[in-house]
Amino acid sequence: MRRALALAWLAVPVLVACAPEPEASKFWRASQLRQMRAETADQTFGWELDWFYAADGERLTWTNDTATRDSLVVNPAFEDGKPAAFVLTELWYQWPNPWDQPVYEMVKPLDDPTTDGGFVHDGNDPVFGVGIDSTFYSPFWHVEWTQEPPSAQSDPYRGTREILDDALPLTDGPSVLCPLVEAGLELGHPDGAPPYHPFTGRPLRQRGTARGWVDHHEADYFDAHGNSYSASAAGRVTEGKLYRFVDSSDEPEDAIPLALPPVLPHLSQGVSLFREYHVTLPPDAVVFDMPGAATPDLEPDLKMPRPPVDLNIDAGVGNAYRGRVALNGGPCFTDAGSFPQGCTWLDSTTAVEAALPSSAIVKTDILVTLPTLLVGDSEP
Repeated sequence: MRRALALAWLAVPVLVACAPEPEASKFWRASQLRQMRAETADQTFGWELDWFYAADGERLTWTNDTATRDSLVVNPAFEDGKPAAFVLTELWYQWPNPWDQPVYEMVKPLDDPTTDGGFVHDGNDPVFGVGIDSTFYSPFWHVEWTQEPPSAQSDPYRGTREILDDALPLTDGPSVLCPLVEAGLELGHPDGAPPYHPFTGRPLRQRGTARGWVDHHEADYFDAHGNSYSASAAGRVTEGKLYRFVDSSDEPEDAIPLALPPVLPHLSQGVSLFREYHVTLPPDAVVFDMPGAATPDLEPDLKMPRPPVDLNIDAGVGNAYRGRVALNGGPCFTDAGSFPQGCTWLDSTTAVEAALPSSAIVKTDILVTLPTLLVGDSEP
């Protein structure tokens, strides 16, 4: 659904110069990741691109549905012990944490005599301060609300220079996540149905693209709706920890993550930029899945034992636990009476850090942008 850029939030925009990135650093936007996936169908630093992107008519990994348009594939995750979902839009390797940049939103005063102050979106498209071809680009934006002067012609402000040269009044707005992408990109979903969580089946609100401007050129952005971030006083975006499980036979730093839902940090929709950590699983770790519910194409990348499951486990409860990792061989898997409370689950950052030694959690050189779509029953 098209929406204005969060007229209820607060932030500060600043254009800052960034230090030169390390020689080996790399950065991919959603359009580049999609192109790489189309050309190679390969993984990039452990991020299997087939898991995250699909072209029109292709199969959606995790659900086996057919994409009806070019799509961001909905991926399962866990946060605070609840099922969650996300999509991938940017990936950095050995890259400094990005800075946020300004985006200008045209507003007008509320026409309500009972309201003291306040603004409403005036219908014009936002103006982004930096385009995707700039080394200053990041998907993290500080909104500046501004008003066209009464003498302005119809929608004349489509570039930063005109806004600043005309010294339009500026009011601090929110911090918003708006990845710049190709027009029409949407969440993957089956024909005639909304997108949904791959394991629980819970329907998700469709999110697509909306139009903005950069230097008088159209710049479409993915409406991450409700996702935001925090930043330092200088505008450097703050990262959160993303836990991805790896096999104990691999070197943690270079391991390829298993086909398991990752663990997001608390309040992930207010983080959005994540540092990847590899979590080495102990030999007695197992993954839960409902009988007959496995996704065959993910099996080669799963490499995890799945013990027998009691057929009397309630499907609604069981589907909410699909993909969760349990310790000690998953003793509750074979007893519906003790499921799920009879198992020790690694489904939150707190649970992972309490159950495993610190040596099992290894920081990597990878940063990713992950718009959170769902946590439990709540959508951003």
